Amino acid sequence: MKIRFSYILFFVSIHFIMCGQIPAVKEIKKIENKPLFSIGFGGNLSSVNVFRNYKENPYKLGWNARATYNLNDNIRFTAEYSRIPKFNLSPTWLDIRNQSFVISANAIGYIVDQDVMIYTISGLCIQSWKGYYTGLQDFSTAQFYYSDNTYVRNRNLCLDMGIGFERPFPGFNLFGDFRYRFANIDGRFGITDANYNLGIKFPIITKGSASNKKKKRSSKLFKGKDKYRWF
Repeated sequence: MKIRFSYILFFVSIHFIMCGQIPAVKEIKKIENKPLFSIGFGGNLSSVNVFRNYKENPYKLGWNARATYNLNDNIRFTAEYSRIPKFNLSPTWLDIRNQSFVISANAIGYIVDQDVMIYTISGLCIQSWKGYYTGLQDFSTAQFYYSDNTYVRNRNLCLDMGIGFERPFPGFNLFGDFRYRFANIDGRFGITDANYNLGIKFPIITKGSASNKKKKRSSKLFKGKDKYRWF
């Protein structure tokens, strides 16, 4: 238990350190068109639920979609949805369906003289799990909670803690992140999922375009010549 809480303490500490130190170390070029809202899509690699998975390779591929809102240069908020296609953990679990929804705050840092930003992830995740429990070769605590040959549905509230990066390209950003998820499942609290995401993001509304719309509302003109860049 102490080791599990040390993971949480580590990610929380990194988040607050970055929040406190970013204003002193960042060097950001002042540009007119900064991202305000953006959406992203990518692939997802997840261990899904390590309490119920004892295979040598527990990871499953899925997909991830997200939307971000930049409060300022250092803080943003992210909402994301992840889904893993139907799979089996034979012979114990069959016909498994897993999806999750996460809302998180990100403290953003910038690597000086490089077009790379890093960010922490501190959020809450709702995980929905459904599977057919056979009870065969089960060495987990699930055997004390569920009857053999029944469908099991769980909705778990998880802590979502991690770190990631983004790099800008003309018209989009490449992002990648890693996080641990902590929850209480079947009477056990700990790391339930090690989760990796990789994908691309696109701007929807930018600070520059929003101000231009207000200034030129009467003429209904919009100049979209500015490139989407973080730096």
